[in-house]
Amino acid sequence: MTIDHVFSMTTTISIGPYQYVPTEWICILFLVLYSISTILHMGQAIKYGMWWMLPTATLAGIMEMFGWSARLWSSQSPKLLTPFEMQLVGTIIAPTPLVAANFVILGKIINQLGPQFSRLTPKMYTILFCSFDVACLVVQALGGATA
Repeated sequence: MTIDHVFSMTTTISIGPYQYVPTEWICILFLVLYSISTILHMGQAIKYGMWWMLPTATLAGIMEMFGWSARLWSSQSPKLLTPFEMQLVGTIIAPTPLVAANFVILGKIINQLGPQFSRLTPKMYTILFCSFDVACLVVQALGGATA
């Protein structure tokens, strides 16, 4: 019996949209970690009056929690399509506001170090890169809609 023959005898069993069952403890771990991170970011935003963190880092954490909750649901019901679609949307969209927070932070760092050391003004970094971030999100949405 050849190796090719052994591999040709194996069959793939369709379990659901993932083609596998998501690992439950990984889903719980990431749900807990994103929950802690979101609570800390929200606390920092409120305590220090950094209100721009609420629609950026905090929103990203909430969307990640949504996505990982749906993935946890998928680990318990792997054949359902609804939790698969929910986790796909949540985990793909979530990094966008988090990256926006990074650009706001970059602008604040440039202001602290001195705008003369930067090629663009701090505000231009935020406008330019957040615009590209939104454009990338639209491209992802169009690609996901056609797939």
